[in-house]
Amino acid sequence: FGLSSRGLGDVYKRQNYNYARFLPQALDSILAQTIPAGEIIVVDDGSTDESRGILAEYAARHPSIRPIFQENAGQARAMNTGVAASAGDVVLFMDSDDTWAPGKIETVLPFLERHGFVQHNLMCGDKLYRSFLVPDDHRSYMFAFGLVDFFVPTSGLCLRRDIVDKVFPLPEAEMLRICADAYLTRLSLAYSTLYTIPQALGMYRVHGCNNWSNSPTRQQDIAQHIVHLVSETLTDRGEPRIPLERNWLIHGENAVDKEASLAALAQMKDRPGHLLPVTALKGYLLLALRRYDEAIADFKHVADNWTGLD
Repeated sequence: FGLSSRGLGDVYKRQNYNYARFLPQALDSILAQTIPAGEIIVVDDGSTDESRGILAEYAARHPSIRPIFQENAGQARAMNTGVAASAGDVVLFMDSDDTWAPGKIETVLPFLERHGFVQHNLMCGDKLYRSFLVPDDHRSYMFAFGLVDFFVPTSGLCLRRDIVDKVFPLPEAEMLRICADAYLTRLSLAYSTLYTIPQALGMYRVHGCNNWSNSPTRQQDIAQHIVHLVSETLTDRGEPRIPLERNWLIHGENAVDKEASLAALAQMKDRPGHLLPVTALKGYLLLALRRYDEAIADFKHVADNWTGLD
């Protein structure tokens, strides 16, 4: 389905579970796009609230909306169902309690011509969801140091079809019921460059029912299990695994190859645009090594030379 002069297609794919109160805002934000979505696939994951009625009403008025109903099985199954039903050249994911800015599709499509994986920032309340420490070449950081925290939530993730075909279907493991996007992002980065659009093109809603944001004590443990699952997938496919044991942000002084990491960071420092992230990451590693004076010097170098940092 051609959507731009460059011939890109578009699929908007979302999952819903008992979020009837948020559905109209989410759907309206998609329907308000400056470039319309070729198809809007809404996977309802066994909702017991008014979601089905709302979806039926919207589908009757908007032929591009296609609801799919399944028994409750979690995020991975919902993503698999939606992707299997899709036909577009690109897939733009969204959770049913979030919204998109009107120009989101128009903004991301040109970048998806050059990159198989694109993400954009989101607003979380009145602030940006995050400031990105690593500007580009995320794969080098992931495979050299086991660093894996580059990503925004589901509603900011956009994949080209050739990358979708490499990562789907997702395994429907129990841990991926609520955070399948964590698996999706890490595996996608193994097959594609990642382009990050720093501006917010949507809203990430935090409320009393968020499955992920309301379990902060579990997040780091779950993230490690998910990275191990990604590495198992990569190993089965004959690809390099993610060396999570080198991640000093997670393992501190117990991380391995710390001196090798310092040497690798020193080599990466001269790459254009990498001086700031390399300097900051070196500071974190020095903290893990309890080399506090050196760490403070690195952080002071960042503070003295860059403004506007989060």
